[in-house]
Amino acid sequence: MNIKWNAKDYTENVSFVHQYGEDVLSMLDVPEGSLVVDMGCGNGALTGKLREKLLVDG
Repeated sequence: MNIKWNAKDYTENVSFVHQYGEDVLSMLDVPEGSLVVDMGCGNGALTGKLREKLLVDG
C-alpha cells in the first residue's frame, strides 16, 4: 500500500474525525506540568485545540 499524506485533502475529506474528538477534550483532567502526546494527530486540528485547552485551563 502506498499512501501519500496530504493535510489539505485530509482537512477537506476527513475533518469530521477531529470534530468528533472535540467532545473528549471537556473530559480531560490534566494536572499542571503533565506531558500530553497526541499520536496519529491527522492534520493537527485537535492537537491545536488540546493545546489551547491546556493553556487556558492550566
